[in-house]
Amino acid sequence: MNTSKGERRALPMLVVMLAALSSTVQACGKNDRDHHRVPPESAENRSMSSNTSNHEHSDSPHDKATLSDELLAVGYDNFFHRMDEEALDRIWRAPNAMNRLAELALDVNAEPLARFLAAEILAHKHSLPEDVEKQTKLAELYATALAENFTGTANPWGLPGTLDGATGEHVVSLGEAAVPHLIGLLDNDARAFYEGSQEATYGNSYAYRVKDLAAFYISRIRDVAFAIDRDPDVRDREIAKLKQSLQ
Repeated sequence: MNTSKGERRALPMLVVMLAALSSTVQACGKNDRDHHRVPPESAENRSMSSNTSNHEHSDSPHDKATLSDELLAVGYDNFFHRMDEEALDRIWRAPNAMNRLAELALDVNAEPLARFLAAEILAHKHSLPEDVEKQTKLAELYATALAENFTGTANPWGLPGTLDGATGEHVVSLGEAAVPHLIGLLDNDARAFYEGSQEATYGNSYAYRVKDLAAFYISRIRDVAFAIDRDPDVRDREIAKLKQSLQ
């Protein structure tokens, strides 16, 4: 191929121009990549991310199981009969305590006594939920606790006729949600035994039963009459009247 002298002189200049253009393109590309590059995550950011992740998963099944075990290890007697405020405060001051206790109390698959302890601590330190669906779950739990004597003695449930027990107050606070579950206890003849001095003397002399407490709570929630008589047979007739009025 033949080229003129002018063309041969232009070739070196063309090479130089192409090299310069190539350098410019590469520099622009590098600047563009640097502009969009994500800076490496700092140690502080990684720590914050880790803490957020831990907080979001604080109510995992493992977490609830750990809380359940901790509550059962202390037990109702120490929490409320002996009023171990240190143990109560330790549970309450733990991270996310209110939510963790509420979730355990409402978990129908959890151990019932642990659920009851969680609910009682929640009520003692704050209050029970006001949401009707949640109250229904708790009402069933409290009915089970009464029927199966989770408290060990009847003292926390109070004496029929006087709403003087904290746990009994919690039942009544659940309102209408509690009524169907309490109705289910109106045939429960299991004795409710009291300890102490005056309360035990009075309560045990009346031979109160689970159904007497259930009937009394219903009468408070519905604001209907329920006569408290020393004779259990007379109370049975009053319970029969109450059952009839609830149909």
